[in-house]
Amino acid sequence: MSDLETISDRIGLPNHMKILRLNPDNMKDVIDSYTVLVNPQSYKVVHHAPHTENQPLGGGNTVFSFNKVATEKMSLNLLFDSTGSLGQIPFINNENVLVQINRFLEVAFSDVSKDDKFKELQLVWGPMEFFGVLEKVEISYSHFSATGIPIRAKAVCSFSGGKIRFDESKLPKPKKRKKKLDYAKQKHAINAVLKYGSYMTIVSSQPETALPKSIRLPSEIIKMLI
Repeated sequence: MSDLETISDRIGLPNHMKILRLNPDNMKDVIDSYTVLVNPQSYKVVHHAPHTENQPLGGGNTVFSFNKVATEKMSLNLLFDSTGSLGQIPFINNENVLVQINRFLEVAFSDVSKDDKFKELQLVWGPMEFFGVLEKVEISYSHFSATGIPIRAKAVCSFSGGKIRFDESKLPKPKKRKKKLDYAKQKHAINAVLKYGSYMTIVSSQPETALPKSIRLPSEIIKMLI
């Protein structure tokens, strides 16, 4: 997780990571959702393609044969906090850490003892989307009130059985490179003016060697005229 000095860069924004619980019968339906308190500093995705190793009798080389493509796994850390050091967080309404954790588990974790059904999840953050299940969560309590109530905790989460994708429509579009003016390719100066605008602007953007002899002045004079 982030240290408190950089937490303000990723909190209080509308683009917090969302954990959505989906309807297994219709993956487009969202049954419930959880919004993370602080966006993760990082996440890790594991792509696994198991191979079978075979070594022929009497042979010295091991032969690898492709087996299958395993489902992808994702791991990330989540923060739960009620110390007040993060300021007012509108969507948690100053809920204590235990309430925040229970809410997260209610949405994401399948608890057999509570007869929970299989919980298919979708993690959404910016262009990233991961579909899978919460396989394992380890919660560490690190800060407590004077009466022993947890006021900060970190959850190490492992999601599996899924697939990650990045929505290209949400990626920033590359900026178009400005066309470089090339006065030297213009037959006459007037053509460049009609095509590109101010004559002196065109002249000032060209290397001195590309300027006509009639206006090959020191660059300092050209700059003074702009």
